[in-house]
Amino acid sequence: MVAHIVYVVDRQETHWTISGCGDSGCGWFPTRKEALKSALWDAARVRRLGHDVDVMVRRRNGTVRAIPTRVSPEGAEA
Repeated sequence: MVAHIVYVVDRQETHWTISGCGDSGCGWFPTRKEALKSALWDAARVRRLGHDVDVMVRRRNGTVRAIPTRVSPEGAEA
């Protein structure tokens, strides 16, 4: 069975977190770029396990933007 997982990089007051699979956010990242890199690294790992993964970033207005799967963690410029 292939799981579909969505990671959302989100600002929480003074730091950034990554939420996914119904959790309220994990990790503590000082910058959006660091949180995005971490989400992309984990998404790549989970994809290698055969699952479908999307990475999204929440904008200031509350909407989310999908990060293309071709973006690598090394190239994350948030």
